[in-house]
Amino acid sequence: MAVDNGNVMTVVDEDGNEKELEILFTYHSDEYNKDYVVFFSDDEEDEVSAAIYVEHDDESGELLEIEDDAEWEMIEKVLDDYEYDGDDDDE
Repeated sequence: MAVDNGNVMTVVDEDGNEKELEILFTYHSDEYNKDYVVFFSDDEEDEVSAAIYVEHDDESGELLEIEDDAEWEMIEKVLDDYEYDGDDDDE
């Protein structure tokens, strides 16, 4: 289960352990008709990851692993574009 509080998302695993993740950005793919969240955790700031985000009717959500290589390639391209756009803001 995931709870979104602005740019920080608290994830609760099946054992009830909570972990805070900082959201870099979210992305909707029309091709896959899925929502993705790209994030890193406080203890692994150099490692960016992504997951499929599924929202439930009760306004809670769930993160699912991305298992398709083509989806990972799409996310990597979006992340590259995000990082490139971010460099322009510094000039």
